[in-house]
Amino acid sequence: MKSTGITTKNFGRKLSGVVKSAKTMRGNLQNILLFSMEHWYAHGDTGPLDRCMEACVGVQALPTQKMKQFIQEHASVTWREVEIKSGANKGKKINVFKQRGKDRVYQEPTCNWWEFSKAGDAVPDMDTDASIINLHKRIQKKLTEKHVKDTDHARKALKGLEKLASDLGIAITA
Repeated sequence: MKSTGITTKNFGRKLSGVVKSAKTMRGNLQNILLFSMEHWYAHGDTGPLDRCMEACVGVQALPTQKMKQFIQEHASVTWREVEIKSGANKGKKINVFKQRGKDRVYQEPTCNWWEFSKAGDAVPDMDTDASIINLHKRIQKKLTEKHVKDTDHARKALKGLEKLASDLGIAITA
């Protein structure tokens, strides 16, 4: 892919512009997320949260998984797939936020959405069963693709994970 319009003279300015734009986008998204969660809490309407996630899914530079976790950690909502019941899109499946539980609960964030996993005050609980299964899958995949530094160690790690999973009653499917 050939670059266009970038020279050694304008490289620094272009790079600076990208960084400034990314920081602005990140800050603007923080404000949009806060508004959307506060709107949901005040009115019970997840529409702004849904629209925000829908718009950001196509922007590969935005970590939507982290945004979704940030929202779910601070507002008692969950991200679910639903089927449209009527209209031109009847039968189409879409993802939306739905209230979790009877009461709306909103915990005002004490960190930015892009920092929340590092902040310590809003880190979701670790699912150790899922972590063991995912690690097993990752090692297995890398072995299959022949992208491991030490094949013997990888195989021993898989056997160790399989024994651990068995001891804990976790089903690992190959």
